[in-house]
Amino acid sequence: MKLHRIAALLSRHLYLYKRSFPRVLEIVYWPFVDLLIWGFITLYLAQFKAALPNFVLFFLGALILWDVLFRAQQGITISFLEEIWSRNLMNLFASPLTTGEFLAATMILSVSKVLAVSCVTVLAALAFYSFNIFVLGVSLIPFILNLVIAGWCIGVLTTGLIMRYGQEVEVLAWGMVFLFQPISCVFYPLSVLPDWLQAIARLNPATHVFEGMRSVITAGTFPAHVRVRVPHGWNKFPAPPRLDYRDRATGQLLLRLDSSVSTKGTALTGLQGEAQDFAAKTPSYRLISLKDGNCTGGTDCAEWKFTWILDGITRQVDDIAYVHGGLGLALYYSAPRSEYQAWEHVFTEASDNLVYIP
Repeated sequence: MKLHRIAALLSRHLYLYKRSFPRVLEIVYWPFVDLLIWGFITLYLAQFKAALPNFVLFFLGALILWDVLFRAQQGITISFLEEIWSRNLMNLFASPLTTGEFLAATMILSVSKVLAVSCVTVLAALAFYSFNIFVLGVSLIPFILNLVIAGWCIGVLTTGLIMRYGQEVEVLAWGMVFLFQPISCVFYPLSVLPDWLQAIARLNPATHVFEGMRSVITAGTFPAHVRVRVPHGWNKFPAPPRLDYRDRATGQLLLRLDSSVSTKGTALTGLQGEAQDFAAKTPSYRLISLKDGNCTGGTDCAEWKFTWILDGITRQVDDIAYVHGGLGLALYYSAPRSEYQAWEHVFTEASDNLVYIP
């Protein structure tokens, strides 16, 4: 692989941008318009922020990161199409240029496009919506690297299909990446997908970037994955940073995973503070127990049991708080006192099988 041949091909494409205003406009115009339109939609939806916590941050962050993936893919595919449109492909491969050198040049070009587009979207988000993508901190580095490499892979795949089937499949240069969008969980959490589709989405590297972005915005850390077993008759209701499980027939909240737990102090002192606040504003509150839990593997936990009256019905609640590796998590079970024992085994099994995978 020769650097001077890579530099020559890179210069060939950069000269196109120097002499073509429409090509430069394409780098600036579409990302700016996307951010402008979807940004104002998020401002409208922000009126419902009580039901959609952190929605604006999730959406604007997803738009900026999605453009990184899209432009990385475009840098590979469009560069290849430029050679086809100018009938220069045969000339290139009649020269000493190797396939590896061609790919290296287009990858460098795609990184240049990503940098240019990111400057536009980051500045526009800051100017119009006071959103600073750098709130993600150092996590931006692995996120962007992941998306750029994923974009390159999609770009190489698209280029291969165009070489195999000809110019009749050129539309894939713009459409292929959007086939991956539904399973990339760009604008919604992984948990909203059906179980069989979640298994496919987990194979997509971009999914973990957007899940990680939401986790960093919410909790300030990379996500820790947890495994919880629940009955098939329970429906998932994701509302980051929570995941609720409700009875399918009644809609009643039965089990909740909450990742917004404070990690200051111990799990026990955290629950003691919550218990004091809850008792002060809930006259029907009756404490059953509040004690340290028996957790292993470096996890600090505490358990809080109590009853209270809601809509004239006495409910019993079990709340276990965990602190592990700087991440706080709560597992919460609530049921009418008369039905408590019927579902208690599910809560016990869920807490026994709650596994952190950092």
